[in-house]
Amino acid sequence: MPPVNFDIQPLASLSRLHLTNPEKSRLSANLSTTIALFSRLEARTTDSADIVNAAPVESVRPDVVIPALPSETVLNAAPYRQDDFFVVPAVKASRP
Repeated sequence: MPPVNFDIQPLASLSRLHLTNPEKSRLSANLSTTIALFSRLEARTTDSADIVNAAPVESVRPDVVIPALPSETVLNAAPYRQDDFFVVPAVKASRP
């Protein structure tokens, strides 16, 4: 797959990041490299891969149900709240 130059600005805007031109260039190159690596992985055949024993069983922790934090504790840690809700800025997609 030939290298692709991604326009990183839409992603930066959604993330509310203010990037300099050198940062945009660097991140665009990093993203291109990552996509190229995934393309190489996608081309690999995995028919003979033993996925059942990919991770030792002892490395997987058991699911344990624990009590949730009290709502008031969580809400008190929020930067902004209104009654029993978090207040977050509206996210609106801009159309090109």
